[in-house]
Amino acid sequence: MGIDHWLIEEFGQVKFNKVLDIISRRKLAKSFSNLRSGPDEDVLLKELLETFEFAAIDLWNSDDPQKKKTFIDICSCYLDICQVIELPVGDMEKIRFAIKLIAFGYLGERWESVRRYLIDKESQFLEVSDTDEWNLRLFRNIYFAIFHIVRKHQWQDLQKSIEMIRKLREEQALFEENFLNGVEIESKKGYALELVALYHLAKCVELVGEYQVKGHPNDVIEQLKFHFDYAIQYTELGGNVELNLILRFLHPTFEKMVYNSLWMIGRSVNSRVTKFIDSITKANKPIIELMYPQRHAILEGGLLDLAKQAIVVNMPTSSGKTLIAEFRILLALNQFADEKGWVAYVAPTRTLVNQVTSRLRRDLSAAPLNLRVEAVSGALEVDAYEDALLSGGQDNFDIDRKSVV
Repeated sequence: MGIDHWLIEEFGQVKFNKVLDIISRRKLAKSFSNLRSGPDEDVLLKELLETFEFAAIDLWNSDDPQKKKTFIDICSCYLDICQVIELPVGDMEKIRFAIKLIAFGYLGERWESVRRYLIDKESQFLEVSDTDEWNLRLFRNIYFAIFHIVRKHQWQDLQKSIEMIRKLREEQALFEENFLNGVEIESKKGYALELVALYHLAKCVELVGEYQVKGHPNDVIEQLKFHFDYAIQYTELGGNVELNLILRFLHPTFEKMVYNSLWMIGRSVNSRVTKFIDSITKANKPIIELMYPQRHAILEGGLLDLAKQAIVVNMPTSSGKTLIAEFRILLALNQFADEKGWVAYVAPTRTLVNQVTSRLRRDLSAAPLNLRVEAVSGALEVDAYEDALLSGGQDNFDIDRKSVV
């Protein structure tokens, strides 16, 4: 990977290439135990992480396409380093590390990789001691709420993150006054400004959680900007550089979460799509955020543009083509409702016909859509082996699903 930025040049191309070699070797080390890490490698990795943070700040909000690509590459490489480096031992250091990992993963357009990594290391990331020191307790529980928003095993994870924030409001009356009365007078203003900044951050977490659950409020982007602007302003007044940096990373991260949300699609298309989104976000295995190829196809590639009658979607296996097809199906049915239109989904094999039929019936035949899905094939019978595979779920086998033709 080549990253063209003056800070990377200052870091040194030889050292940068060495970091890439360390990343590759450590990933392999998970499978081959004889590959060992050198004693000074973590020092080099941490040095590049700091360089990437400054480079990311230098590049944000740039309108230049090449700089935007460089920004994404930097954030993606930052995530790669975080995944092979040892987690910090201290509670606050671990929280700051995890939040930056989440932020750079989203900004590097790899939120699904962040989610998998957090789930894989869940016990370590959630091993943070409880405390009655209000500023630390507040920061800790905000972090837990963010963790649940990213993890989202089920939609209840999002609801839990909202409940965590609301519980903090109740705890504020119990902890805040005693905390501020217990600090030195010369430090009281700084701590008070820190608390106010964290309260604004907590509200931002709640907004993102509510939007991903319900698709409201409609002005969520504007509200996020309002609260982040104030939070950043308070950290600047208090001279809290570390929290200021975290807030600056989290603001675009939360915006990414909103723009990745399925509800962003529901704002611009028909009621059938909105009902579909409400259904799949509440399912046992919910779909809350679009993967980036899906997002590009639906929101940027014109998949839902009624003026486009022929669209080709070329995506790799397991990248979410069936979901894209379902959105196009609903769009077509709504467009040709007066003509009692129907949709043909063509698949190349009998096994794939059966699998897609099962998926479409699960997603589209039940309330609130109640669409009729039928399979038509020259050899429609399902043998015992295929029936067992279909009954066991999609995780039992790996088949490339074809898009609507």
